[in-house]
Amino acid sequence: MPLMNDQEVAQWSGRRGIDQRGRKLVFTAPYDRWIVVELPSAAAKRLMLAGDLLLLGDADVRVSYLLWISTWKIWNEWSNDLGTFIVTNLRTKTGEVVSLDEKSAQLFDGDERKLPTAIVWQAMLLNWDLFIVPETGAYIVECSHDELVWIMCKTEEVHNRILDRLAHWKPITRQLITA
Repeated sequence: MPLMNDQEVAQWSGRRGIDQRGRKLVFTAPYDRWIVVELPSAAAKRLMLAGDLLLLGDADVRVSYLLWISTWKIWNEWSNDLGTFIVTNLRTKTGEVVSLDEKSAQLFDGDERKLPTAIVWQAMLLNWDLFIVPETGAYIVECSHDELVWIMCKTEEVHNRILDRLAHWKPITRQLITA
């Protein structure tokens, strides 16, 4: 579960054909459509969605993945302080405290589920921006502070597979517009 800073995120992502543009991750050559899912209003449903987003890859093959909390100082001071306290303590090993300002990303093994799900769930509850990227680089999940989940895929095949896996969340497809 190594922690990573923004420069390490850019290097890790770059090896997978993904650019870090400011506080965003995007494919250098993406498929031309997004998958969009609205965050449910109920906390328990957000927890279930967080778990589902970590299982988008091949269910039989557990791949490592990156979680990057890209933006967390969005709302008021109390919300920022409380959220930072919770997430920092989730990521802390005994005697080691690493702030989000120092290292806001973390790599997880494919078998790890509880901690990454808790981190994704907290980001959803706090309306922070968080990215999930599998080591394969097949897709990018962005949990956005605007209460939407945006999923960009490298191929139509991956896009269709993820649409099927998330069918019960009623995803929609939107045309990707590049500037």
